[in-house]
Amino acid sequence: MKFVSFLTNSKECLGWVQEDGQTVRVVGSTQADLPQTMSDVIAGGDAALEKIRQAKGDLPVRVLDELRLLPPLTRPRGIFCVGLNYAEHEREAPVAGTDFPTIFLRMARNQIADGAPMIRPTQSDTLDWEGELVAVIGKAGRHIAPENAFDHIFGYSIYNEASVRGFQHHSTQFGMGKNFEGTGAFGPCIITAEAFGDPYAQRIETRLDGEIVQSAQIGTMTHRIEDVIAYISSATTLLPGDIICTGTPSGVGAARKPQRFMQPGETVEVSISGIGTLRNTVQAEDLGHKKST
Repeated sequence: MKFVSFLTNSKECLGWVQEDGQTVRVVGSTQADLPQTMSDVIAGGDAALEKIRQAKGDLPVRVLDELRLLPPLTRPRGIFCVGLNYAEHEREAPVAGTDFPTIFLRMARNQIADGAPMIRPTQSDTLDWEGELVAVIGKAGRHIAPENAFDHIFGYSIYNEASVRGFQHHSTQFGMGKNFEGTGAFGPCIITAEAFGDPYAQRIETRLDGEIVQSAQIGTMTHRIEDVIAYISSATTLLPGDIICTGTPSGVGAARKPQRFMQPGETVEVSISGIGTLRNTVQAEDLGHKKST
């Protein structure tokens, strides 16, 4: 099953994408006992999914292209990101990876949805693309063994973990360059783990104005998803609604010669087989309404 979150009359709504990929059944709009948001579905697990399936014939139908999408999970409880997680990307990066996953955090308030403008800040013109597979946690756990890790995944999605390289490399900490407003594109949907199947059999591709700039088999990642889950949960309890951005392959703009960064007016797309395409157009930051005194 695939789900989207969208906005109607200033209200967050939940949509179940049908097999045709064009129509969406609106969940919870007519039945109060059904999940109302993506967070509700994740919290409810298999029981919530079965309720939605049983109610299918009673759910109103909308056209996907007519919806104003939100990030599929509008309020992740935590956003864990893995850096340098493909060997070729590690080789092209200015810093070396380690024997352990490189973990850093993003803030949910800086996320944008599929179709929303990605903001290039005024402070730097080094906005770079990073297409990534997202694992969505559905079951809480601490000290999760790798062999049990997939039992804790609800589903998967796509992230463009866009980075302002100039700020990212101000220090050894990645966080500043990873948390500019309007740079974390997430979506367009979340697909359940059962429907997605083996993530390592899937392929990821990033395009800038139609040109392929990243392309890799997800199975070539260095630190496997199950090992990342085990590592993070050794420090903190993973909770339903946490998401893990599992790392980007090689081909980022900062590693090109000459370097290439996203420019206002360009369109960046990240596609993962079995999920779909996350698409955003780059826009220059407008400070007119944000200046403080």
